[in-house]
Amino acid sequence: MMSRMRSTFVLTVFVLTLFSNDSSATGDQHRDINEGFKKYLEEVLQNLRSNMGTGIPELKIPPLDPLSVPDNVNGKTKVGNIQVDRIKVEGLKTLELKHIDADLNNLAAGITIHIGKFLATAKYNCDLLIARLFPIKGYGNLHIEFRDVTLQAKIVLKSEDFSMFEVTHISYAVQLGGSKVDFENIINPQLAPTINKILSGSLPLITDQVLPKVNGRLTPLLIKLLNKELTKVKITDLIDKINKK
Repeated sequence: MMSRMRSTFVLTVFVLTLFSNDSSATGDQHRDINEGFKKYLEEVLQNLRSNMGTGIPELKIPPLDPLSVPDNVNGKTKVGNIQVDRIKVEGLKTLELKHIDADLNNLAAGITIHIGKFLATAKYNCDLLIARLFPIKGYGNLHIEFRDVTLQAKIVLKSEDFSMFEVTHISYAVQLGGSKVDFENIINPQLAPTINKILSGSLPLITDQVLPKVNGRLTPLLIKLLNKELTKVKITDLIDKINKK
C-alpha cells in the first residue's frame, strides 16, 4: 500500500512538472491543468488539517493543534522589556478552505482560509514606559482568543530546471472578526479587567493598522528565510528518497 502511494506521488510530481513546462498547451488545456492543480492543493490542505493533531514526522512537521512554540519572546525595546514564554496555540484544526487559485504554468497559488476560533495562551512579564510617561507593568497568564479569522495568502515561485525552486513573491492579509484579551495583573489587579476590555475591542483595529506596516518589513525577511531553506531541497533527491523507501 505504501509503495503504491509513493509511486502515485512520484507520478503526480512528474506529470505536474511535465505539464507546467508545456508552453504549447492551449488556453483550454491550461485551464484544465490549473483546475487539476487546484484540486490537488485542496486535497493536500485537507490532509494537513486531518493530521494537525499528530503532525507528519516524515516531513518533520510537528503537531499543529495544539501547537507549542519552543522559542521564547524576550525583547528589550526603547520603551522597556517584555518576555513571553510557554506559548501554546489551540484551534487551528477548525480552519476551512474558502477559496483557492492556482496557476501551475506560472508556479503561483493563492488561498483564503477561515478559522472560526482559536486561542493563544502564554506566560508574560513586561515592564514598559510608553512616551516616557505611562508605565505598563504586569506578569502572569496571557490569553488571547481570536474569532472569525480570515487569512488570504499568495505565493509565487520560479525554477530554472525544476530541480530547485525559489520564492519570488509572498503577500498575505489577516482580518479579525473579534477578539478577547486577558493579561493577568496588567498594570494592577484592580485596573486589569478594564484594560483587557479596552484591548479586546481595539485589537482588530490595531491589527488592521499595524499589520500592513509589519508586512513591509517582514515579507523580505520571510522570502529570504524560505529561499535559504529551499536551497536544501532538490525535487530529484526527494523523489529518489521516496523510491528507496
